[in-house]
Amino acid sequence: MGWNESTGTASRAFEAWKATDTEIRAFAKLALGWANRGFDEYWAAAGETANRNFNPEDSSGYEQADAFHHAVDGLWPDEFEWIVRGTVIREAVTFFEVYLEQAGQEALDRYWWTDKAGQKHRMRLHTEGAQRSPGWSTLVRFHKELGNNVETDRVRFVRDLRHLLTHQRGELRTEEQRVRFADDHVVAYAKDPSKHADIWDEASVGGQVQLRHERVMAILDDLGAVVRAADPVIWSIRWDTGALPDVDTLKSHKLIDMIPV
Repeated sequence: MGWNESTGTASRAFEAWKATDTEIRAFAKLALGWANRGFDEYWAAAGETANRNFNPEDSSGYEQADAFHHAVDGLWPDEFEWIVRGTVIREAVTFFEVYLEQAGQEALDRYWWTDKAGQKHRMRLHTEGAQRSPGWSTLVRFHKELGNNVETDRVRFVRDLRHLLTHQRGELRTEEQRVRFADDHVVAYAKDPSKHADIWDEASVGGQVQLRHERVMAILDDLGAVVRAADPVIWSIRWDTGALPDVDTLKSHKLIDMIPV
């Protein structure tokens, strides 16, 4: 029997990734569901406060909105949703990288390497200096040696988006960033004014990258597709009849370290 997700015939790394992917998706759904109910309650309470304190001679017409803004400390529903979806993307990309490390190490753990003096070594993914985890380049090149392409165009885009969210809080600072990261959905609206795009959805330099629900779910699905394509090879090497590439090649390319045991 070969690799089979439905029967659990997969690597341990895959099972850990799958459980986390499920949790991340549940977080996105539950957090927004709870938030919507909570914001509705805050809005209703703000209306009661506005009505109770209403003075027709000193009314701006925004008393309920002002009371709501104060109650939620300025965090309106659209911004809350953006934060949740940005968190989902960052978590998904991080654990995608964790999977690649755990899966690579799982494949290595099946084997020992013995030097000319008879000293046995276990193999570990290469880390630089005091780093405790292998770098992205090491992960990509190691999995490539196994026959897996884990740095597809889509993965490269999603990791760059994670960088934008992490280091710029999603701000589109240049026209090049706007062109690259603008949501296709938003671009379609911009090309057809009759669709009446919401101004908050417009992609513009100085604005934030758009994070619709559909876009975030597509990112999770794309990362999952790469994991599912890579794991049969990992499972075969660790648990079936597969084999590692030439160990000397892995060593010479600085993809693995030898640890005496």
